[in-house]
This record gives sequence, C-alpha cells and structure tokens, in this order.
Amino acid sequence: MVYAPNSVPRKETDKTKPWLTQARWKLQAEEDLAKIPGLNLVVLRLANVYGPYAGRWLGTQLALARVYQSMGREMKWLWSENLRTNTVHVSDAARALWTAASWRARTTTTPKPGTPPPIFNIVDHGNTSQGTMAGLIRDVFGITTGFQGALINT
Repeated sequence: MVYAPNSVPRKETDKTKPWLTQARWKLQAEEDLAKIPGLNLVVLRLANVYGPYAGRWLGTQLALARVYQSMGREMKWLWSENLRTNTVHVSDAARALWTAASWRARTTTTPKPGTPPPIFNIVDHGNTSQGTMAGLIRDVFGITTGFQGALINT
C-alpha cells in the first residue's frame, strides 16, 4: 500500500504514494533504515499474506463475513470491486523472506551511503481485487456482497 491504488501492477521503481497511515509508517521505516551506515539491508514489500497462521487480512474478512451471515445482511466493501488487494500465500512469503535474507547475507560489499537498498515486491499472480474476494465470500458464506457508493466512500 505504499503505491497509489492502480489497476496496473506496480514495479519496485514506481513512485511511492502511501494511501494509508500504516503504509506511510512502513515507508518511513524503509527510509530510516536505509540511512543507517553499513546496514546490509534488503526491503521486501509484501502483498496481503494469507494462509495458515496468517489471519490478519483474510481472517478479518472471513470473521466479518460470518457476522454478516448470522445477521442475514449484505456485506459491503468501501470503494469498488476493481480495487486491487493483491495477495501472497504465507509459504511463498516465508520463502521470499528466507531467500532475500540468504542472498543479502552473501553480499559482502558494504552499501555506499545514500545508495537505496534493493527492493522487492512480493505478490502472487492472482491479481486479486475486492471483487474477487467478494465473489469468494458470497460463494462460501451464501451471503449477498456489494460495494459502497462514491458518496459514502468520500
């Protein structure tokens, strides 16, 4: 979420524009760590992680879906079905973290001051959107799903 929302996949070299407070903090942490002299840093920007023991993003959606199911109400998301909520399975995220750490540990050259660290976006090829998630939740929980209008989003 350090990139502006867009339907086009983002590259590591794209301009950052955090659109959530947490994303601003994460980007600030990246920048502050990069200022530490001699730090052998690599930055991995993870998409929404799902899978065993990774219950934050998907777990919240599933818990909310169960609540809406019990109330017999429609579950609505902010913004539109086209908003990308890219994902990565926890085993792929763990593999990427281990691979990046191993690769960086083998790098013996000390980074020059002011040199940006290597950055990698970690995401699967699912091109997941809110519409994708709404459809899955609708099918699994048998509830109506939808999206808020522009007025409520604003």
